[in-house]
Amino acid sequence: MTAEGGGTNWFPINEAYRVEGQYIPYDRPHTIEVANLLGDIDKVSVPGVVMFKLNGEPLKVEPIAEPGDKEFWFIFRDLTSGKESYPAARFLTMPAPTNGKIVLDFNMAENPPCAYNPFTTCPLPPEQNRLRVRVEAGEKAYSGHP
Repeated sequence: MTAEGGGTNWFPINEAYRVEGQYIPYDRPHTIEVANLLGDIDKVSVPGVVMFKLNGEPLKVEPIAEPGDKEFWFIFRDLTSGKESYPAARFLTMPAPTNGKIVLDFNMAENPPCAYNPFTTCPLPPEQNRLRVRVEAGEKAYSGHP
């Protein structure tokens, strides 16, 4: 469905937004505080940082994961947020790194549940995951936002 029909709408698939990153684990996972839309704070585990280039721009993001998790979860915002994409954040879940490498496929970035339901709340991206570039990939803003 498209946004005009009240359903979801996605940027066209673009291989430029599927990038390989270098995963650099921290000596010990960091615990950071992540605020949600209501102002509540959750403490989450960040095992390391992912360094990558997007459209030639060097960037980094921190995943949320517990030791032994098979997936890394990223909460991010970019310069499309509040315009073409959902204002608060988008989510990206990718398989955990192998041999220090991880693929970030922003074509798979999704809106959080709060984009569709006024009775949910969602975490906001930590400062280090607020990308200063446009990520024209993944799910766009939902036209029927509550």
